[in-house]
Amino acid sequence: MKKFLFFIVLTSLMSGCAVSYDPSTSSKSTPVDFPPLGQVNTAYVGDSMMSKGILVEGEAIVLKNAIDGVAYDIPSGTYDKLGSNNTADVFKTVTREGQIVIQNPFADPYQALGVKKNNPNELCVITVFGMYSCYAANFEVKKVSSINSASFQQTLIYSGKVGNKINIGYRETSNDIARPAFNNDVEYDLGESQEIGYKGAVVEVISADNQKITYRVVKSFR
Repeated sequence: MKKFLFFIVLTSLMSGCAVSYDPSTSSKSTPVDFPPLGQVNTAYVGDSMMSKGILVEGEAIVLKNAIDGVAYDIPSGTYDKLGSNNTADVFKTVTREGQIVIQNPFADPYQALGVKKNNPNELCVITVFGMYSCYAANFEVKKVSSINSASFQQTLIYSGKVGNKINIGYRETSNDIARPAFNNDVEYDLGESQEIGYKGAVVEVISADNQKITYRVVKSFR
């Protein structure tokens, strides 16, 4: 019976204890348009005139001095937040610069970094067993932001001018894969209007020649 109980305890320890957290507390994502509405821009033949991105705003640890610990070495850098739970804020173990936490060969494997709410001056390594190995550290938790390309893209591409007519290509991509069935090339007569439109997007053409177009986005894609 004792051997059986020992086996159960050992199995439980070996299975680990994944740290739980609420990821909704980590960041906020907002769609953004490039270029911004109303801004005057110039695109050359073959250039994209419009695109979409995702502005990601969240929190991160900025560790100013590396930690040389007995069990773990934590490089200096910026560690993005994963989320929060009742006891701690949880962060990635890889910096934005590509540095990673290094463990002593005899230390337990780790799964995240953490800052306990009752001890905000220490940076902790959270092991796969749910244990916290904490160090006094020179760091701050601050707001950070980054812009990523949207997974679904609609874009207008300038293709040049013939006479008073300009040629615009419409392209769609999903996860960087082209969707040829949705691509199209359209000709616009600037003698009729200086505004051109496609799929809800409206562009005011300020000037155009066979090399470049200067324009202002009035309305983005639907």
